[in-house]
Amino acid sequence: AVQAAGPLWYIRAYLWFVLASPLLLRAFRRLPWATLLAPLGLTAVIGTGLVTVPGETGNALSDFAVFGSCWILGFAHHDGLFKDVPRYLTVSVASIVMGFGLWWASGHLTADGWDLNDIPLAQATWSLGFCVILLQYAPSWQELPGRLARFDRLVTLANNRAVTIYLWHNLLILATIPLLDLLWEIPYVDAHLGSAVEAGYTLLMTLLIWPLIALMIVAVGWVEDVAAKRRPRLWPDGRR
Repeated sequence: AVQAAGPLWYIRAYLWFVLASPLLLRAFRRLPWATLLAPLGLTAVIGTGLVTVPGETGNALSDFAVFGSCWILGFAHHDGLFKDVPRYLTVSVASIVMGFGLWWASGHLTADGWDLNDIPLAQATWSLGFCVILLQYAPSWQELPGRLARFDRLVTLANNRAVTIYLWHNLLILATIPLLDLLWEIPYVDAHLGSAVEAGYTLLMTLLIWPLIALMIVAVGWVEDVAAKRRPRLWPDGRR
């Protein structure tokens, strides 16, 4: 249940971003830089313990603040905010912001070490800088060029079912364990291959997760099309 519920924070954050977008866009058009950096300031206040908001309200506010600048960055990219800024300057500042995120994380390591999910200010600054660099260099491809073309259908499928994959991947990874444990119910495997299966357990989990994800795409992925008011598709990899 924990693994199933864990990714749901994304739906909550996404919903609030969509609802707030008209107001955020209006603010961005009037005060672009202030609006872009405001979520970082909010993260510095509530993500470092200066102000504590308890319960799920605090979690929702923290998620909104941490990824708010990345969301508003989409407005900036669409409106061409960075076109008049030299690329070397943009990338340099973004790298400094990312460096600050790593520096902050180094002084606030959690029980899981360098897990930025539990270090909000580091997560916010690293994510913003990384997204800035990606948007500066991301080409507009209708299809992958050259040798990359062989992955075009896979990338298209992943893009069309990104929410489905994200929401289910934790639970499916966990589901590989009881499924693989059934191998010991086969007498031959138990008698002759038990040690080999145990040694390669992680590899077997990695292999098994892909057909499980494919099964989930077929079973529930079409909901993404319905939500977008498109014709439902079972396997949207770009083929007609």
